Amino acid sequence: MVNRVILLVSFCLLQFLICGFQQRALSQENLPDMVVTKLTWTPAVPMQGQKIYPVATIENIGNAPTPPGVLTGVSFAIGPTNPVIWSNTYTKSILPGESITLTPNGGAGDGTYLVAPGGDVLTGIYAWVNDAHRYKESDFDNNRLAVPIHMTQAPDDKPDPNGLPDLIVTDFRMVPYGGGDPAKLKTGDRVEFVFTVHNRGAAATPEGQTIGVGLYAFYTHDIAYSDYYKHSLKPGATIELRSNGGLHAYPVPLYGGDYRLQAVVNDLDTVKESNTANNSLVKEFDIPEDPSPVDTSNMELLSGTVFSKGTPVEAPWTNPKCAFDGHVDTPCWLVEMQDVYVGLDLGAGNARPLSAVRFYPRFYYEDRVDGAIIQGSNTGPDSGFVDLCTLGDDDNHPIITGWNTKSVNCTTPYRWYRYYPEPGSQCMIGELQFYTPKVKE
Repeated sequence: MVNRVILLVSFCLLQFLICGFQQRALSQENLPDMVVTKLTWTPAVPMQGQKIYPVATIENIGNAPTPPGVLTGVSFAIGPTNPVIWSNTYTKSILPGESITLTPNGGAGDGTYLVAPGGDVLTGIYAWVNDAHRYKESDFDNNRLAVPIHMTQAPDDKPDPNGLPDLIVTDFRMVPYGGGDPAKLKTGDRVEFVFTVHNRGAAATPEGQTIGVGLYAFYTHDIAYSDYYKHSLKPGATIELRSNGGLHAYPVPLYGGDYRLQAVVNDLDTVKESNTANNSLVKEFDIPEDPSPVDTSNMELLSGTVFSKGTPVEAPWTNPKCAFDGHVDTPCWLVEMQDVYVGLDLGAGNARPLSAVRFYPRFYYEDRVDGAIIQGSNTGPDSGFVDLCTLGDDDNHPIITGWNTKSVNCTTPYRWYRYYPEPGSQCMIGELQFYTPKVKE
């Protein structure tokens, strides 16, 4: 009798646990999951005090639509303490896999723009979908996307009252090394840089002290510099300085793609100034790329949720999401030396085969990509992975700083794809793109 009671209680407990698991699985399967997949703004590199107009692309990566008639809102801000603006007009249901683009319409000011504070905001500009939790989701932790933003200081023609020089970069440009037409520059050309430097202070720079300029790609040592000018620069005077060296290679090899460079005058603090916060200028360059050895015209770019293992060296600038943020100058870069990775989760029911991988190493760190493995899994983000290809194994197409394309012959659809680097590489990669064959209509 006692055994029967024990068996009956055990059976009831088992049934209760099974029902609970089923209910939990059911609730997880039947909820939307909203993420911000892309965040852009104009102007791309704003000046202090300028209006910034953000645009967010959001996607439902869950297994259920958002409730019809319920607002899907997005908030926008620069850093954690600046005024917030928001989008609060979209009330249609968003189906699983559907993406929409939203712009702000309310909040601080007239609700359509943010104001650039100037300098670099390490916490980035962010967009936060469903920030007010107006409806349930399977995951609220992935609703926010932050992207680093670089801003230039506003020009100020007023003389400095402190009796010191004040150096600023008003412009810089790249020119072909040895002469030529700058408008015809292309990937692989050798270039040098010309910097326009102005002293807006109240005193001249001392004779004999170097007025140097360093040129940086973000999170890379200076790629070019000028360190030959040692004459005095009077208040209100402007000069042009030419680069005359580089830490990695000079003249500088030109890399294809869309990226930002930062010129910093007096970067080594050789001249005492009244203000060093205005010494930098950021500019965006778009250099034509060499034709890819792999034709991606019959392929489509995969999208999903970024997953990873490892600690960013400096968040948010080197977060794993930086490998998929569309900016080759903000790399994924992790602290740990081994067993780290970054990848894309395509979502439940969205497994696709892989036909090509396009990647851009961090500037001057091509060796960190060599030997990395692209893997696929249908088990989970941390198990069941199968090797699909190795980067850098083709002697006819060595890895370059610039866009590289690797053909992949993977006909098995996988949900999780990841980049798994060699030990010691710190998962350092500028940008990653996964491609799948286009579906014939």
